[in-house]
Amino acid sequence: ITNKKWFENFRYFKKDNTLIVGGKSRSSNEDLLKNYLDKEDLVFHTEARGSPFFIIKKGDGKLIEFAALVTAAFSKEWKNNKKDIEVMYVKGNQIHKSKNMNVGTFGVNGKRNLILVKKEKIESFKRD
Repeated sequence: ITNKKWFENFRYFKKDNTLIVGGKSRSSNEDLLKNYLDKEDLVFHTEARGSPFFIIKKGDGKLIEFAALVTAAFSKEWKNNKKDIEVMYVKGNQIHKSKNMNVGTFGVNGKRNLILVKKEKIESFKRD
C-alpha cells in the first residue's frame, strides 16, 4: 500500500496553495483530462501537437503565466525548435472528447485565450 496522491503520477507543481498538474505522454494526458479535470479548472496546451496538457485546479487566474510557461517548457515544440511558443488556455468545461479522437487528443469549444511564452523565459525555467 502506498500513500501516493493522484497527482504524483503526473508532472506537478504546488504554488501559492494551488495545484498545477500536467501530463507526461499521450496516455497520461488522456488520464488527466478524463479523470481529474473539473469544469472550473483551467486547461493549457500549446497550439502545436506533442504538448502536455496542464491544468490549474480550481482555475486560479494568478498562475496563468506560470502554467503557460511549464506547458511550453515540456512541449515537443520547445524540445525541437527552442523558440517562442504560443500556449492556449480554456476553462475545463470547454474541453470535449469524441469517440473518433486519438488517445491524448481533445477538442475545444468556444474562445481560446493565447499567451506567447518567450524563449528567454523557458530557458531560465529549464535552468532552475
